Amino acid sequence: MIEDQFSGKKIKDYDFKHPDKFSKDQLRHIQMIYETFTRSLGAILSTQLRSVVQARVISVDQITYGEFIQKIPNPATLVVIDLEPLKGEGLLVIDQNLSFAIIERLLGGKGGVSNLTRELSDIELTLIEGVIGKILNSLKEAWISVAEMRPKIINIECNPQFVQIIPPGDMIILTIMDVGIKEVEGKLSICMPAVSIESMASKLSSQYRYGMAGEKGTTKESIDKVEKNLKRVKVPLIVELGTVSITLNDIMQLQVGDVVKLQMGVNEDLNLKIKEEVRFKCRPGLIGSKLGAQITKVIDKE
Repeated sequence: MIEDQFSGKKIKDYDFKHPDKFSKDQLRHIQMIYETFTRSLGAILSTQLRSVVQARVISVDQITYGEFIQKIPNPATLVVIDLEPLKGEGLLVIDQNLSFAIIERLLGGKGGVSNLTRELSDIELTLIEGVIGKILNSLKEAWISVAEMRPKIINIECNPQFVQIIPPGDMIILTIMDVGIKEVEGKLSICMPAVSIESMASKLSSQYRYGMAGEKGTTKESIDKVEKNLKRVKVPLIVELGTVSITLNDIMQLQVGDVVKLQMGVNEDLNLKIKEEVRFKCRPGLIGSKLGAQITKVIDKE
């Protein structure tokens, strides 16, 4: 920023190599979309990996694709995404240490810190592909208020040099997120070409959001849409087998093979919780080769 010596006005520098495609207001809206995405991502991965997963947005920037590719470590998990019906293709990048932590959790391991720096094997790629599918479903839901995109996996690579979805000089919107699985932390990045987002740029302004809110108000149509979106939210259910109170001294002396007697009779219904609230009573059983629970009572709470 410099000052015009004649008019005294502030003159903003402009970099012709990096022309801004989107305003700060539009970037803020995109960040809000990805904050919604990270909340859904944390919940879905926590359920899938049976471990607490935390995710947050670090930054949303517009840079060239060439700059982005140069920053990606080799190897990494790079997922080329079809953004149908939007133009172009997107790219999802997962740090390799995060990929190995996800795979280890899927295989029943602890998912601890790994020093592996190799590419994923065919079996590992097949395993992580299912998780990536759920990540893309969360991405679809996060963007639903702006665009009806249907992201699909085109292919998965491990070397950044083999992935050229657009020319290096073209602009992209790059969103970088931090994902933590226990003690493992890594970056998850989503790159979308500017050309893919330009078609819906008008919907990324605050005027559009406020206009839509004022236009819809609390009509039956808007209420039905909110209700429809709420019904898609995944809620974790917990079946509590029982509880018991014992002394700290007893806990310290527990060994493999010891039996802890619960305060539940074998014929009593179990508590089925949503978070910490008991909302149902149920009976345990088997559904094929998996455990299941049959609802026996609905606990109605205001």
